[in-house]
Amino acid sequence: MTPERIGTSLKDAIRSEDRPVAVVIGDEAAKAVADHLSADYDVTLLTDDRGVVKSAESTGLDAHHVDPTRGSVLKDHAADADAAVVSASRDRETLLATQLLRHGCGVDCVAVLVNDPDNRHLFRDLDVDLLDAQTLLAPEVERAFAGSIRE
Repeated sequence: MTPERIGTSLKDAIRSEDRPVAVVIGDEAAKAVADHLSADYDVTLLTDDRGVVKSAESTGLDAHHVDPTRGSVLKDHAADADAAVVSASRDRETLLATQLLRHGCGVDCVAVLVNDPDNRHLFRDLDVDLLDAQTLLAPEVERAFAGSIRE
């Protein structure tokens, strides 16, 4: 499964001679993305969940307990970001953070995980790479079941 092509490719947009900077916004799932990206990127995790911050810091991630839907917060933490990933638990928070990153912080490359596929239309004009949880999850479930269920 590949993301719906709406904006600049995350991988292509953040290639540079220096180690690129990525901001990841969300909860425990976002922490997993931040962990994965931290091998190749300088990652900052922004979340309103203190438990996620504690867990992220224990693995060496730069994590901050903030409200990532506040423009001033994002400007403080995303000013130098080459790319961002937004995976909040509610799509309206995801939408607000995405708008602030694209228009308030000037982040050109933003990948967005939409929880409810019916909300995809809200993100179409934002020039982002758009994913939805159900579409990403289905192939993984099928792979997990492969060989385990007899016909």
